[in-house]
Amino acid sequence: MAVLGAIIAPWLFWAGRAIGDAWHIPLLVSTDFKRYFERSVLLAAFLLILPALRWLGGFTRRDLGLVRDPRRGFHLIGGFFLASALVLAYGLLNVQLRLSHWKESFPWDRLPEVVFTGLAVAVVEEVLFRGGLLGLLRKNSSAIASAIVVSAIYAGVHFFRPNPDDPGPVHWYSGFIALAGSFGQFSDVASAVGLLTTLFVLGLMLAHSRLSTHSLWLPIGLHAGLVAAKMTFNKFTIHDRNLLPWFGPDLIGGACSALFLAACWFLVWLFFLRETLAQRDLEYSR
Repeated sequence: MAVLGAIIAPWLFWAGRAIGDAWHIPLLVSTDFKRYFERSVLLAAFLLILPALRWLGGFTRRDLGLVRDPRRGFHLIGGFFLASALVLAYGLLNVQLRLSHWKESFPWDRLPEVVFTGLAVAVVEEVLFRGGLLGLLRKNSSAIASAIVVSAIYAGVHFFRPNPDDPGPVHWYSGFIALAGSFGQFSDVASAVGLLTTLFVLGLMLAHSRLSTHSLWLPIGLHAGLVAAKMTFNKFTIHDRNLLPWFGPDLIGGACSALFLAACWFLVWLFFLRETLAQRDLEYSR
């Protein structure tokens, strides 16, 4: 999967730049190769799961264990605002601890782009991981085992992050250079473990939301809120220092990030999933 992503990355980068120039889309033009590489790994995962779904005949919503969500608006919008509010609160904690500081001027004009990016990333990743892959595994495994496996894969895929330094001109082999650079994260064991743990807990929370509601609306809302709020915080602040193993170079790095997501998971259960489970128990008792 990572190798296929490395092959795809330069071509996706060139295509994105060409489309951005032709259609005057600043987001595609300004996005660096690092982001294209990350999305290429996700695209590779999507391409590899398609044959498995076709082989098992699981392309319909019902085949994947998905049903119509009568509260999709509440789950989508409510999940977005709950997740974004919690991430921004966690960001404020980072500022109070002087791990980051506010920029002198805020790029308010970037907010629509951030929200759109968060929603787009959430839709793609939730359809892939919690929709296709989780639905595929759920056919032959228990809900808990399926959630654990998918969350581990989700954490592993997102761990492939190339060096943020400017790679220079992009060549056909640039994806392999980025792939090799992503393994440099293991040199800092505390940071690597903190990041993987945070991503794993995030995957479990999203899987729990999907399995409890039998829908992708709530995990999409939560995921979009997390991504949009994290990107907003990154654009409005400047990172100053780490405090490992508790706080890493990003809001999703460090042990405190995993603890924060565990608290977020509890609130998701309290506001969304508890009512769903209670309604299900009521229907079974009739």
